[in-house]
Amino acid sequence: MNPFDFEEVDKFIEVQLIDFYRQRLQILGELKLDDLLETNPYLFLAKNTGEAGKLVIGLLENFLAASETELFDSFLVNLAIFVAGVVSNGRKSSIPGIDLEFESNGVYYLVAIKPNPDWGNSSQQDDLKYDFQQAVKQVKESRPNMPIQPVWGSCYGKAATSQLPYCLKVEGQNFWYFITQNEEFYVAIIERISCHLQAHNEFFNQQKSAAINRFCLEFINRFCDERGAIDWVKLVEFNSGNFDLERFFS
Repeated sequence: MNPFDFEEVDKFIEVQLIDFYRQRLQILGELKLDDLLETNPYLFLAKNTGEAGKLVIGLLENFLAASETELFDSFLVNLAIFVAGVVSNGRKSSIPGIDLEFESNGVYYLVAIKPNPDWGNSSQQDDLKYDFQQAVKQVKESRPNMPIQPVWGSCYGKAATSQLPYCLKVEGQNFWYFITQNEEFYVAIIERISCHLQAHNEFFNQQKSAAINRFCLEFINRFCDERGAIDWVKLVEFNSGNFDLERFFS
């Protein structure tokens, strides 16, 4: 293990967050109202009060939440690989399905990082098992006498560490300790991220407010009647109207 340097981590987090916000702004800038309307139109009606503004805001928040979760999951994976490199000379793996490789105390670790502790249906988990099996075979060719431990790591979560038939499953505080040997690193991440948020969030929220105004105006013009009420028939026709099945049964 190498001496831990939080200065290096701070610089990495700052650079990664700048890229995260750049991508958020890019997604927002390229977003169209039609993108927001590609979701269940019947749920629109069931949950909506009839106010165009509330509908647009809800759709935008849902869309951004999904895209931002994916972006931030990637940030956490990159952070884990970086700190493992600092502490244990770990490296990003080129083996399919494996994110990180490093050696510690005579054991070679193959780590698949899944930010969400509930990641994966049974088929995806079967694929992960196969990836671990293939990775172990590959590594054994160059390290025939070294113990090899596959690890399924999750960046957050509270479940106790468990030994599955094909890997060790580690999450939350335990995962960050596993790659940093620092019990408080999972808290330190939050403290360091919070230092960089205010300026980024302020500008992003200004851009989001402008987008909401644009989308509301467009939605009212396209999907509200002359009284200002949402024309749900027109909205459903836009979202789901595609009748062509008669030609298959004629």
